[in-house]
Amino acid sequence: MSAASATPSPQFPPAYSVGPKFLRAVCWGCAILVIIGLAALLWIAPGTTEGSFDSPDIIAWFIIAGLILAVLWRFGRARIIVTEQGVRVRNFFHTYEYAWPQILRVAMTTADPWALLELNDGTTCTVLALPASEAKASMRCVADLRLRIQKFGETNAPQ
Repeated sequence: MSAASATPSPQFPPAYSVGPKFLRAVCWGCAILVIIGLAALLWIAPGTTEGSFDSPDIIAWFIIAGLILAVLWRFGRARIIVTEQGVRVRNFFHTYEYAWPQILRVAMTTADPWALLELNDGTTCTVLALPASEAKASMRCVADLRLRIQKFGETNAPQ
């Protein structure tokens, strides 16, 4: 393979970030529904004849809504940041940083829910930012990652 064919794809700049658009839209939609639902519940329920919410009930509803919104926010912020030095994978709980020599390959088949980074220490890292539900965009990014691994990866690392 020639050196020219191993350069990153021209559709991506030297550094970029990718996140799942559909997942983010779903998270925003659910967050709006939670806020509207909480507002409606607190506005309508105190006027019922069978009783109303006391302060502890209202506090509990705000805590529950806050927890749901926090989970939605964490899911919605999944992202992969690609640079010439490596990648930063931001998943639900953790953010991982890998230099190109640490990444052996990127795996993603039609049966996989997300892309997977196989690392040189024998572990793997799921990339929630590249879901199978957005196959076209995810596969473009996976192809670019594979080219970058060829160019900057372990076999081309300085000795």
